[in-house]
Amino acid sequence: MTERASLLEDQERDIPTRGSIVSDNLDPTPLPWRPVLVLLFITAMQPLALEVVFPFVSQMILEIGVVTDPERVGFYSGLIESIFSCMSFIASLSEPLMSPASH
Repeated sequence: MTERASLLEDQERDIPTRGSIVSDNLDPTPLPWRPVLVLLFITAMQPLALEVVFPFVSQMILEIGVVTDPERVGFYSGLIESIFSCMSFIASLSEPLMSPASH
């Protein structure tokens, strides 16, 4: 072998081309609709839960006595709603782990 010889010369013959790969099973794989619909439902409910709870958070903060000054309710309301959104995101990270492909 000289310095001008291709290092990949022997390996180029073993690379399969697109037409040379023939699959034995040409039937399409059906989509598992039940798990897909469950994940779709869960994903759709997370923002809806935030929108439903949103108007009541400020009143809850005042009623349980977190603050006595109504001017400070906005900070704690935003904090609670931000934590809810962050926890929804963290919970959604576990959804791919429930798929059969990850086992």
